[in-house]
Amino acid sequence: MKKLIFLLAFFSILTKAFNQQIEAPKMEVTKQEYLKKSKSQIITGTILLSGGAILIGAGLSTILENGIVNLFEQDAKKNNSGEVLTVLGIISIGGSIPLFISAGKNKRKAISLSVKNQPSQVLQNNQLYTKMTPSLTFKINL
Repeated sequence: MKKLIFLLAFFSILTKAFNQQIEAPKMEVTKQEYLKKSKSQIITGTILLSGGAILIGAGLSTILENGIVNLFEQDAKKNNSGEVLTVLGIISIGGSIPLFISAGKNKRKAISLSVKNQPSQVLQNNQLYTKMTPSLTFKINL
């Protein structure tokens, strides 16, 4: 029985080792993909920001509502839901900040990457001509 289990484990490892897939080369990211990614990050950041603001408001209102009641109760019986909601709101707002930053970076990348017709110099019959050539341009702001 031990030999059978050992052989099954050995052959399953062998088949995994020889059946690995080669990853396809990564494609270049286009302007539309950068804009789409930026838009989805802005939407997600806005949802987190507004949800965090709502949670903070609900938490603070719960704290103020239960404030007088909690003053006279023992620690074991206190209602801590207001504090929990406030902390969750602060975490949610903090989580939206990196999304807004990366959305701005992706938008700047999309703006700097474009396809334009650029003039290029062509030598024909010992003369220099200017010809318009479609090209992918990447603008670096210094």
